[in-house]
Amino acid sequence: MRGMNGGNDDGAGVLLAAAGTRVPDGLAGELAALGHVVGSLEAPPARPVAGVLAAAPGGLEAAEGILRDWRLRGLAAVCLADGGDAAFLSALADLKPAALLPLPVSRPVLAVALAGAASQCGEDVGERLAVLKSLMDAAVNPIYVQDAAGHYIGVNRAFAAFLGVTIESAQGLTAGAIFSDEIGDYLAERDREILAQGGVQQFEVALEDAWGRERHLVFHRARFEDAAGVPQGIVGVATDVTDSKRVEKDLRDEQEVLRRILAGIRAGIFIIDPRTQVVEDVNPMAEELCGRAREELVGRRCGDIAWSDPEGRPLPTCSVLAERNILNEEMRLARPDGRILPVIKTVVTAKRRGELRLFEIVFDVSERKALERQLAVAQKLESIGELAAGIAHEINTPTQYIGDNLHFLSTAFDGVSQALAKVEAVARRLAEGAGDAAALAAVEAARAEADVDFLLDEAPHALEQSVEGVARVTAIVSAMKKFSHPGGEEKTAVDLNAAVENTVTVAKNEWKYTSDVILELDRTLPPVYCHPGDFNQVILNILVNAAHAVAAKVKGTTDKGRIVIRTEADGDAFKLSVADTGTGIPAEHRRKIFDPFFTTKEVGKGTGQGLAITHNIVVTKHGGSIDFESEPGKGTTFTVRVPFGAPPPAPGAPGELS
Repeated sequence: MRGMNGGNDDGAGVLLAAAGTRVPDGLAGELAALGHVVGSLEAPPARPVAGVLAAAPGGLEAAEGILRDWRLRGLAAVCLADGGDAAFLSALADLKPAALLPLPVSRPVLAVALAGAASQCGEDVGERLAVLKSLMDAAVNPIYVQDAAGHYIGVNRAFAAFLGVTIESAQGLTAGAIFSDEIGDYLAERDREILAQGGVQQFEVALEDAWGRERHLVFHRARFEDAAGVPQGIVGVATDVTDSKRVEKDLRDEQEVLRRILAGIRAGIFIIDPRTQVVEDVNPMAEELCGRAREELVGRRCGDIAWSDPEGRPLPTCSVLAERNILNEEMRLARPDGRILPVIKTVVTAKRRGELRLFEIVFDVSERKALERQLAVAQKLESIGELAAGIAHEINTPTQYIGDNLHFLSTAFDGVSQALAKVEAVARRLAEGAGDAAALAAVEAARAEADVDFLLDEAPHALEQSVEGVARVTAIVSAMKKFSHPGGEEKTAVDLNAAVENTVTVAKNEWKYTSDVILELDRTLPPVYCHPGDFNQVILNILVNAAHAVAAKVKGTTDKGRIVIRTEADGDAFKLSVADTGTGIPAEHRRKIFDPFFTTKEVGKGTGQGLAITHNIVVTKHGGSIDFESEPGKGTTFTVRVPFGAPPPAPGAPGELS
């Protein structure tokens, strides 16, 4: 404003209002004569700088509200008292208007009052701006003010430091002049959006600071307007999130490393609230172990997961986990499909998001248990093999003596019987020629007493059966020796037909009373490159299972079942099938028969390991397959296929390093 007692060519606006009375007649004209643009609360002028309020007794409360609003808007106020006593005037003065005048008021007095009010308003605004500038400079976040065209009209020290310029040199610059064209265009587009739409705008952008380092800033911005609501520019605050993003990335990387480690060691993780005993989270390996999706596990009580001890006894609810430490304890986990997994569990307590939680770490030890079982069986077979080899050796020597002697006795008996026949013929001829009836009678009596006819008839049969028996003993001893010396760790060429025959001989005691074993072996098959001892175990396990199934069916009868063992080629694979006429396998057991520890036999009769070991030998160690067909009450056929394989390359063969 200029002078206030003459015209004001800048057209400063003045708000005119009343409280408890009406605006005095002619007051608007007086203000207009002083060069002001006059407006009301309902229709304010474009650039109001002051307000004139006429107040009367009874309008004190309304006057207080109007003056408070003008003060918040930065307007200087001149209050005109329309009557009232000293108490009323004192109450108006307490509202702290820039000037308090009684009505009526002359134009010169009004001009002086408005000039004083404008001066006080300018001082107030200056003080406020100084405070705001101090606040901006004290802020650690970059803060800026830009006009509607994108020029910076105010920045704080943090923003100037980020740009590497002084506060003064940043004035009038645009984002496009400071940053790259791409960033400048992007920020200009966001400027147009907020100027058009208003509200609060938030976005993240990567910028280079004064040292050329890429920094990630999150901007929070709002537009500001004039009294008429016309957008005048944008106020923005930037937050540097580079370090927090780096920390987040490092944390994500560490979590990914941990996830990969846990996936690599195949550890299932269950996170449990110890207070509610509810599963809060699981990892993919835990889903795989349980045979359930994450949605089926999270939110359920941990007692719903079927844990049991190594003997199969159900474990109590997981409240026990909070009462004692669990470190590498062996347990079993029952899956919905009926499989039983041997596992090792460790439970640790740690805070997650500030709350104490239980972390169950579970490892599937099925393969380890399978290896332990195979090792135990191998050690047992090794001991049995050594014992069998010793027994076979001890039996073999006297058996050879007996066999040789029996052959000698057979030959000698033939000679003795022929000589006896000749001697008897001569004795008869001499007695008959001499007419000695007594001598003939003595010959007949001696012949009858010795039962010569019986001996001559039965002794050859007895010797023949003895020789056959010795041959069978020799065959059993040979089979035992072959079965007990299965070979080394390398795959070797094996005649599996001979292996079948040896195994049938060794295991005869398992089947001879209840079954007839029929061999249908393809004698033209080439040898199979395999582990001989392992394959002997496969044949033995399947044969013994078949014998037990048949025995269970014919138990209490004089009937005998059948076990048919067939070998044949199936493309480039050796195929072994063992078909029995036993009890068959119930449908509910078929998916579990290769699981460790699963058995339907009575206690002490089966361990549930035979077919699990067989499956591992055939599938894992030989790259083959084993399956079965079964009909309850009629029998089962197991079919094993393994590649014929090829001999390992000889040392020094082409393409090999020596």
